[in-house]
Amino acid sequence: MNRIIAFDYLRAIAILGIVVCHFCFNFRATIWLAGWCGSTFNVLFLMMSALLLGLAWNKKGRPQYGLGFLKHRFGKLSRTYYPFLIMMFAFCFTVGGYSIGAKDVVMHFAYLPWFDKLDGFGHLWFMTMIAICYVGVVIVSRLKLAWGGQSWFVYSLVILASIALMFLLGRRGLPGYMFMYLSVFIISFIEAENIVRVAKKRRMMKVVLFMLVVGISLYAVLAYNMPDEITKLICMLAAFSLFGLSMMGLNEAKSNKVVSFVAGISFEIYLVHHIIAFGRFSVMKVAPNWWIGLLLLITASIFLGWCLN
Repeated sequence: MNRIIAFDYLRAIAILGIVVCHFCFNFRATIWLAGWCGSTFNVLFLMMSALLLGLAWNKKGRPQYGLGFLKHRFGKLSRTYYPFLIMMFAFCFTVGGYSIGAKDVVMHFAYLPWFDKLDGFGHLWFMTMIAICYVGVVIVSRLKLAWGGQSWFVYSLVILASIALMFLLGRRGLPGYMFMYLSVFIISFIEAENIVRVAKKRRMMKVVLFMLVVGISLYAVLAYNMPDEITKLICMLAAFSLFGLSMMGLNEAKSNKVVSFVAGISFEIYLVHHIIAFGRFSVMKVAPNWWIGLLLLITASIFLGWCLN
């Protein structure tokens, strides 16, 4: 499969957006931006992962995946995730202030940190989400998807059901948006070739529409105190729009060493940045102002991500 240079830029943009997201929690005035960035760029990350897997699946002739696929995907993740967890728990025991038992260790190594969050490491919910998505890929690859022209009707039903579950479970304090994210991942996986092909086509109306969606989503999150589920849906549309804008604008972009470097360690940056972004060990504890703090956070995150890689 030919390398999609635009995806390198997208991955670099997404990881910087997530770093900015958590940094914004340092200030009351920017908490709204933190919510927008988190809900937007996490979806963008999931979508890119699904598209890459889907493109590879199509190139191989849409084979049925099984345990071999899961072993490969979890093995690839674990080569970075498990060393990080070892250092994370060592750090927690060293600095003190954490109440960690065997259950916490087991839950994190079993890719279930979403249901066992630790202070300063709540971002690891993403590991549970990606694990669920991989299992979903195996299930979908083994189905006979003979929907023909009815495929988008089926997708619409799936999305509506996911939205209903998100609201229903969200009202009970459960992470119902898991189903919405899973739906986006699976649909992006199945329709990867079509999505990438359509996204690359430059149309002025698409540019205007996508820019409007991004702008309106920013204003809506800033101006209105909306339920979390509504914010998630609005930011999901913003993520799709940013993807479309990037694919049109960066379709013919040339490879850049800095961008490729950041994109290549984006997963590692994601793992290491959270603890120093805000809270007890925030860079703002030592930075004299916010812009130096942000620069320090980005620099430290890239360095630590490179070390972990």
